[in-house]
Amino acid sequence: SLCFCLTMASAVNLDSLWGVWNDSTQSDTIRLKAMTKTANRIIFSNTDSAFYLTRFVYELAESVDNKKWMAKALNILGIASTLKGNYVQALEYYNKSIMIKQETGDEKGVAASYNNMGAIYQGQGNHERALECYEKSLTIHEKIDNKKGMAHTLGNIGRISGEQGNYELALAYLEKSLKNFRESDDKRGVGVSYNNIGNVYKKLRNYEQALSYY
Repeated sequence: SLCFCLTMASAVNLDSLWGVWNDSTQSDTIRLKAMTKTANRIIFSNTDSAFYLTRFVYELAESVDNKKWMAKALNILGIASTLKGNYVQALEYYNKSIMIKQETGDEKGVAASYNNMGAIYQGQGNHERALECYEKSLTIHEKIDNKKGMAHTLGNIGRISGEQGNYELALAYLEKSLKNFRESDDKRGVGVSYNNIGNVYKKLRNYEQALSYY
């Protein structure tokens, strides 16, 4: 019954957001925010619909020359394309998003898009291109002192180092990632870091340490 109640609450919430989008008396910003929330809520469960709805966001933002929301929409389109396995299209969306974010001075957004691009290259086994993107992301996060962003990117670099068999370097990056997650009070990130470090020790056949981190 609990699952049923949660599902119904979520459905009501989505209906409400959809109502805001269709209310032309609302400001463009409020409508864009509502549709973006809708797309983000369903992007993993219904990727095609999220992609379709985000096209509406981009078209409205473009028609009123709202670059901030154009960039947000392009980033979501990139994520949806990644989930659909269309990596070439995803990279195109991320690149367009980065160009707009650079124009508007959204450094945090630029770093996030570079990180997303790195994840695509990493998934394809192109470690060189992935590291290029991660390094760009990390440089920006360090510049603006975004510890959570630094933590995510350091963790990604650490995982690549582990995939390459450079376990000492992997542990160094993962420990830095863990430190930044702790400092930003991100408990989920701390848990992920423990798991990643445990994976490295498992590869090193140091099972006692691996179990400790798990």
